[in-house]
Amino acid sequence: MNSQMKKSDYLLLLPSLVPIIVLFLVPLVYAFQLIFTTPERVGGQPVYTDNTYEYHYSAGPNRFLQIDTETGAETGLMLTPFEVRSQSDEYKVKASIGIQNIKTFFTERRYYISIYNTLALVLPATLIQIALAFSMAYFLRGKIKGKMMYKTLIIFPLTLGSLIIAGGMTNFFRAGGWFNTALMALDIINEPLTILFTYWGTLIAVIIGGTPFLFSGFLPICESIDPNLETAAKTLGANGLKTFTKVFLPLAIPSMISIISLNMVLNMATYPSAVLVGDPTNTTRVLTVVAFEEFRENMNFNMAATAAFVLVIMQASLMAILQVVRKRFYIGFGGSFK
Repeated sequence: MNSQMKKSDYLLLLPSLVPIIVLFLVPLVYAFQLIFTTPERVGGQPVYTDNTYEYHYSAGPNRFLQIDTETGAETGLMLTPFEVRSQSDEYKVKASIGIQNIKTFFTERRYYISIYNTLALVLPATLIQIALAFSMAYFLRGKIKGKMMYKTLIIFPLTLGSLIIAGGMTNFFRAGGWFNTALMALDIINEPLTILFTYWGTLIAVIIGGTPFLFSGFLPICESIDPNLETAAKTLGANGLKTFTKVFLPLAIPSMISIISLNMVLNMATYPSAVLVGDPTNTTRVLTVVAFEEFRENMNFNMAATAAFVLVIMQASLMAILQVVRKRFYIGFGGSFK
């Protein structure tokens, strides 16, 4: 009977193995192939070879010129980019294996500065999101009139997406928008504030998009903690602040850290906000912008994969650090049995 159950368990796992292999393992293998191979380039384009001749790109005729590998001279044969790139079974990119792409990423400022830009955006945004989301979740944890309406309004930005949020911000924060118009009408400022297409525009967009996600995770955590524990602490002489810091927070933080780690991963992968309302050539040139630029504009798939690899390592490192912090707190049941 047990052996039959094990076989059935394996059969149930089979449908999940297919998407895991297709969506994760195969792209991962290809990504590592890109990261640890460096194509030889001429004129910014990869050099192709058919094991007899090399093919160097020439921007003038927009053709790949056939080069004799022994003499280095042109043979006169020219191929279109489509002919070379589409015949992958005949024409291979001439590349060397090594960690040159990783070295390039960490030695050229236009690449490694994106690590600083990513952290400079994600860390402050996450702290502000935590403060906003937790304060709202803590306030709404009990029985409050209109609670469903409050929850709906807070979570609503999750339905919009980063593109619509960026579009709304463009109208709200532009020079003649509601924000600047109201401040100038109240004589708080004399000229419009420049928020769009700066670091601050992206920061605000990330905060708007991530706070509802944190709130949706924080609220069930706050509601699950038995209020009788706080009542018991107060009967033993603890004031409101001590009850909050010594009873409520230690029970809430472990579960909150798990939600925070997921939110930070999402924040680090932001792209539309960094481009549409930020400054993607300077302060908001984050890792996702670098990866997309190398992939789409420069057609340098190797450096695009390297930037994505660095992003994954950063995300995994932050999650590991947060999990170490989580283990330092009490992990157990703090809810009621109602």
